[in-house]
Amino acid sequence: MKYSLTMRLFQRENGIWYIEFQRGKKRSLGTRNKYEAERLFKKIKREYLAGKLIQLEKSYSLKDFLPEYIKWAENNLSDSSIRNIKRSFNLFLKIIGNKPLSHYRKKDIEDYKTERIKVVRAATTNIEIRTIRAGFGKAVEWEYIQKNPFSGTKEIKTHQKPLKYLDKKKIAKVLEILEGYPSVWRYIFLIALNTGGRLSEIANLTWQDIKDGFVVFKNTKNRKVRYVPISKELQKVLDEMASKRKGTKLFPFSDKLYISKKFKKVFRESGLSEDYTFHCLRHTFASRLAMKGVDLVTIKQLLGHSDIRTTMIYNHLTTKHLKNAIEILSNFEAERSPLRLVK
Repeated sequence: MKYSLTMRLFQRENGIWYIEFQRGKKRSLGTRNKYEAERLFKKIKREYLAGKLIQLEKSYSLKDFLPEYIKWAENNLSDSSIRNIKRSFNLFLKIIGNKPLSHYRKKDIEDYKTERIKVVRAATTNIEIRTIRAGFGKAVEWEYIQKNPFSGTKEIKTHQKPLKYLDKKKIAKVLEILEGYPSVWRYIFLIALNTGGRLSEIANLTWQDIKDGFVVFKNTKNRKVRYVPISKELQKVLDEMASKRKGTKLFPFSDKLYISKKFKKVFRESGLSEDYTFHCLRHTFASRLAMKGVDLVTIKQLLGHSDIRTTMIYNHLTTKHLKNAIEILSNFEAERSPLRLVK
């Protein structure tokens, strides 16, 4: 018995060759080599037309999929995201094991959560869950599987801690302490406060990144270039730095751990608690904007968030600002009160 089948060979943007057959179904051949793809295509077509049973819907295992996914990540995501992907999936394979992608079930991620929460914080486990879920989402996009087995998986509930940011008094105290340090540390501090840049972004800035009234962050977490306008305060800092300029980089070092430890020390000397880190300067930048009435969409763009939900953590006001808001309303109502018209 003969079978008729319309098939075509094509290459996707990720370089992998695919077969498209009847009803729009597509399956990967698992190769970027055109010659190998053509050979497999002819073989599959010949065997199918000869009436042999072949499995076009081959299920790739997680170990088969990961090298391709990591290669894509290396071209599209930040170094920290790539490290997170490798670490999370290595742990997932160790705990759950390797199976065809289509054989994973929601219970697998539940079992993974149960094991991980024994050794790490809930917040860390949730990051790993999101990373694994995103990887399977890419497998759906590339049509290795029809649906993400971990879609809709609930993360572990955590108690949201108040954001750590510096108010005016804390900023003044840190600047006072920095007077006893080389000026480069004050420059880093003020650039962080006025741009909201991540430590890695600031450490890698060059003078070419200071352009047309903007600080241009190129080495970002999501690989997207981000422009942050230079404020008057920041311009004074940059002018001072330019007068002492040496080389192409703004700072003579880019070791994140070294910078992070230095600021931990500065914060301790400033009387701040142990949980204040360099990243708190990014929170300070965003919180100051939020408390000045800047909308969250603008803050999202300035911070370079991919998802507005990440920015929603700044949708807060301190108790003092809440009281001020009510006072404004009270004053407005008092001005309109008929009692004010009685003489």
